[in-house]
Amino acid sequence: MDKQILRNKLPSTDSKDYGSYQSLLGTYDYGLFRLIIQQIPKDPYAPPHTGIYRI
Repeated sequence: MDKQILRNKLPSTDSKDYGSYQSLLGTYDYGLFRLIIQQIPKDPYAPPHTGIYRI
């Protein structure tokens, strides 16, 4: 997926419940690097997960 897809998805999470962030999972290509979102905690009180970016 390209960066425009992530940009389009972000507004759909605004003012929604925490579970809506699951829609952001995926790989986003920014040309010089890739952003990979593999895990998003389903519980807002859970510890954060790490992300991956590849150059």
